[in-house]
Amino acid sequence: MESHSLLSWRPLARVPPAGRLIKYQTGFRPLMPVSSVAAPAAARRGVRHSMPPEKVEVFRSLEGWASREVLPLLKPVDKCWQPQDLLPEPGRRPAGGEFEEEVRALRARAAGLPDDYFVVLVGDMITEEALPTY
Repeated sequence: MESHSLLSWRPLARVPPAGRLIKYQTGFRPLMPVSSVAAPAAARRGVRHSMPPEKVEVFRSLEGWASREVLPLLKPVDKCWQPQDLLPEPGRRPAGGEFEEEVRALRARAAGLPDDYFVVLVGDMITEEALPTY
């Protein structure tokens, strides 16, 4: 019997499409559809997380401690500042040109900054803001 190489010019044997019957030594069995993207439904249903049970137990045992010790240290979300708080807002200004003046003043202050600062600023924006979208 001749073995088949991936570099061979001979075509591979045709595989019947999903749902068709194929004859095995033990009898006929239907071919199941195969997906290269999703796991079978049975495998997806039972997995809730990828941690072993020992680690889940450790995290559950730390929940009370974290609630008592860590949560009081966190600021409320409405008191945390955001970068857009320091930028001029065009929507709240009247059409008198104040927004354009504030933008010009901001650009004048930023004109003397070295390029290294802008590289760090863009890196921070990518990792903090956009990373969850990747």
